[in-house]
Amino acid sequence: MTLEPQARLASDQTVTVRQLTPSEWESNKGLRLEALEREPQAFGTSYSEAAQKPDTYWQQRLQQVEAGQGAWMLFAFRADCSIGMAGAYTTGVGKVDIISVYVTVTERGHGISRMLMESLIRQIGEDPSVQAMSLTVNKEQCAAVGLYTSLGFAIVGETSSEMGDGRIHDEYVMQKSLGNIALLEIEPVSAWNCCTTTDIE
Repeated sequence: MTLEPQARLASDQTVTVRQLTPSEWESNKGLRLEALEREPQAFGTSYSEAAQKPDTYWQQRLQQVEAGQGAWMLFAFRADCSIGMAGAYTTGVGKVDIISVYVTVTERGHGISRMLMESLIRQIGEDPSVQAMSLTVNKEQCAAVGLYTSLGFAIVGETSSEMGDGRIHDEYVMQKSLGNIALLEIEPVSAWNCCTTTDIE
């Protein structure tokens, strides 16, 4: 299924967003491993851990999405090449966690992350049972924090986790409400500071 909107790059090549079928699991695996290898500080799974997963693992992830079993995963394509992804899964009644947001380095700066996130948010919002979406983001990834803020996510707390590079990183907890519920019972963080400017868009 191809989703709107589409982005047109300077090369006049259209980028489309769509789901993958289970038979396209190699595209999912390839992009996920690229993300874990290039940006290990942004993900909780290490490259070596994911690389050891059997083929059935990648197939089953896409089967779960295709069956609508509390999981979403969208991919950005330029021609036949997957260049970005964003996913989500249910974590409880009315709650969804955003995961695996990544755009390949050479394709950043064209708004592809925004296109993926807007499509994902719209798709999740079609489920009337979902009331809130949450995510965590490395505090040093300024572009990502700015993108999520512009999409209506609010910083509601802070945490720290061991990431794929084996180091402990400080993260913001961000949440976007879709229903008539309050944000997490945590005092909102009104300001944020960044040290680096990773270009996620």
